[in-house]
Amino acid sequence: MMIDLLKEKIAESSFLNAFKKMDFSIKSPEEVAKEMDKAFKHKVFKTKENNHCIIGFYLVFSKYREDEEDFVREVMYLVQKKIRKSDKLLRIGDKDFLILLPNTYFSETETVIKRIKKIILDFSIKSEREVNVYFRMYRFTPFTNERELLNNFFTKRSRGE
Repeated sequence: MMIDLLKEKIAESSFLNAFKKMDFSIKSPEEVAKEMDKAFKHKVFKTKENNHCIIGFYLVFSKYREDEEDFVREVMYLVQKKIRKSDKLLRIGDKDFLILLPNTYFSETETVIKRIKKIILDFSIKSEREVNVYFRMYRFTPFTNERELLNNFFTKRSRGE
């Protein structure tokens, strides 16, 4: 069962092409590590411009519905369209996501979070869904232990459970 937004946009070939190009697969820790290496390839950190941040977020639905996967895919698509081309959206669980933000000050992540939260909540209202979204922010520095950071992403502890 497709959500109404998809039905409205189905006629637009550009929408369909972009939607088909999205990677909706769930990433393993190894795949996330590779994506981090690509996104944060300027790991020099000689200037303040070389700050890197990561936003982790997950969705909690109040009621299970069969079209949950369609909703998640559409949310991913909408979020991807509203972040910079250099940013990378990754799915790490059924409803768990990471956004890699290269060359971003930690203080700027709050603005990104507000934008993403608005996109998700507006879409949930349109879709007549009750969804909560929870965020975590991480700073990637030269002293970051990547293995520990990845472990945080892939454990329930990182979601506050």
